[in-house]
Order: sequence, then C-alpha cells, then structure tokens
Amino acid sequence: MWEEVIKKNEYLTREMLKNSLTPLPEYKRVFEDFVIDDNGMIWVAVNTKSTKNYTWMIFDQKNKLITKFKFPKSVILKIVKKNYAYGIYTDDMGFQSIVKYKINK
Repeated sequence: MWEEVIKKNEYLTREMLKNSLTPLPEYKRVFEDFVIDDNGMIWVAVNTKSTKNYTWMIFDQKNKLITKFKFPKSVILKIVKKNYAYGIYTDDMGFQSIVKYKINK
C-alpha cells in the first residue's frame, strides 16, 4: 500500500516514511464502509489489493450473500433507496460531488 504512495510522490522515500512521527498501519483494514438499503439489505465495502476499487458485497436480512461487485474507491455510497444509489464522488484534485446511480436488478 505504501509503495503506491511513494510512487505518486517523487520527493517521498521509504526512509522518510519510516522516520516520520506518523505511525504507519501494519495492516489495511478490511471493511471500509457499509449502507443498509430500504429493503433491509446490507451493502459492505471491502478493501482489496486494488488501489482503485472496493469490492461491495450485498447481504440479505438472513446474512446470505446476494452479490458482489467492484466499484471505484473514488465513490463512497451513502444511501441506497428505490432502485438508486447515492454517493459522494471525489476526483483526483479532491473536489467532491454527489452522484446518483440507477440499480438494475
């Protein structure tokens, strides 16, 4: 994970990260976020090896996995209601906007 950070920042080195006062996490957390939709299903964003996508998993009310799909990390879903998912999109410059997706069942 830190290799990606170093690649993006020309001035940053592995030694600088080790010597910094900011502790670096040894592990990446598994769960990033979750949403409960209007049908009571739980949508869980899970970190993967990819630096660009989360894997979202949808569970029914009995905790049975319904489906899973990859979705960009640049969007965090906040509300899933009436066949639409709403989220916050953050672009490469850090600007944010609200996005709306139609859910095809």
